[in-house]
Amino acid sequence: MTQPVLAINKSSDRANLTRRPADPCTMVIFGASGDLTRRLLMPALFNLYCDGLLSERFAIVGVAMDDLTTEVFQGRMSEAIRKFGTRPTFDEAAWNKFVARLSYVSGKFDDGATFDRLKAALEVAEPKYNTEGNLLFYMATPPTVLGLVSGQLTKAGFKTRPKG
Repeated sequence: MTQPVLAINKSSDRANLTRRPADPCTMVIFGASGDLTRRLLMPALFNLYCDGLLSERFAIVGVAMDDLTTEVFQGRMSEAIRKFGTRPTFDEAAWNKFVARLSYVSGKFDDGATFDRLKAALEVAEPKYNTEGNLLFYMATPPTVLGLVSGQLTKAGFKTRPKG
């Protein structure tokens, strides 16, 4: 069984908190070009990275309808982190390492080809960053599309996808 990311030792004293990085993982963000990702999610993920709580073996694949390249997506997230970041000082070197792990897939959520492109992006990211096939899906979307995205993930074989 995997240990939790944040564990409290037997003593309830907050000084005894034990932190360790999360397991290797590729995070897929649906709705990645939207406001929630720019204002909240990307700054939070960058904070985890700077605090050593993200594995060195992580990747982030954004999926959204906006017709963007990975480079344009990375540029937009770079602008957003400078505007909405919450760290006392901005660590340019850390951001450059972090943003290099972002990639982007353009497409509509009701189009099976979008999920084929997502599979192809994962086939590149997972071995490159050795994420062990671990996936985390984050829905930065309106609640009305959650069922649609979940259904498309199942149709595309993500439910039965072999790990690693």
